[in-house]
Amino acid sequence: MQGGSWNPGAFFQQFLAVLPSWATDLLDRLGLKDLAAVQAKLSDALGKGSVFFASEALDIGLGTINFLVSFAIMLYLLFFFVRDGEGLTRPITHAIPLPPEQQHALVDKSTAVIRATFKGNLLVAAVQGALGGLIFWFLGINAPVLWAVVMALCSLLPAVGAAIVWFPVAVYFLATGSFGRALCCWPTASSSWAWSTTSCVRF
Repeated sequence: MQGGSWNPGAFFQQFLAVLPSWATDLLDRLGLKDLAAVQAKLSDALGKGSVFFASEALDIGLGTINFLVSFAIMLYLLFFFVRDGEGLTRPITHAIPLPPEQQHALVDKSTAVIRATFKGNLLVAAVQGALGGLIFWFLGINAPVLWAVVMALCSLLPAVGAAIVWFPVAVYFLATGSFGRALCCWPTASSSWAWSTTSCVRF
């Protein structure tokens, strides 16, 4: 940016040039077509956000501590569940106030659901990473195998998933006028939705 090789203003104008007329009209009505106005609104939003985070700093700190403590307890309990799982199952089963056949059916069904969820998540991650890597290879993006592994790992994250990788790429292609290449990135998201709805049924 200091050397002038990348100019955010020129990039913004290039992005506006490839937008359809309805999108530019919408940005014009919102007052986002002027780069100076956009920068002023971003500065104002960042200022308000810093005030908000400063006022909520105590709650954020307590939430972070709560997450770390809960995560540590989860790891601690997981160690004993993995090591002594069968030994812990029997007293828990006997404590359930149900007939023995219903106890066994409940435990078997819970085990099947947990295994299906775990296998389904891994399968979704593998398929989404492989599909994303193939699409990146087809689009000519460097290191598609690396991005495939990154997308497979990120797809295990809730809410955002592999969009951390493919969404910025799609936005870049859209901003540079490559609408076809931008649309090619979307099957990665649709594969996640399709596989996530069928994985538990398959297992």
